[in-house]
Amino acid sequence: MTRVLVMTAVLAALALAGPIGCGKRGQLEPPAGKPSTYPRSYPAN
Repeated sequence: MTRVLVMTAVLAALALAGPIGCGKRGQLEPPAGKPSTYPRSYPAN
């Protein structure tokens, strides 16, 4: 019984950690008052 509860908790944690930990937060915006420098050619001087 304890093994089933532990496995359920571990699987639930892994299922929730996937979407939360991906890091995508939307479109990137330059800081206020700064021009956008992306995309740019390499190397940037």
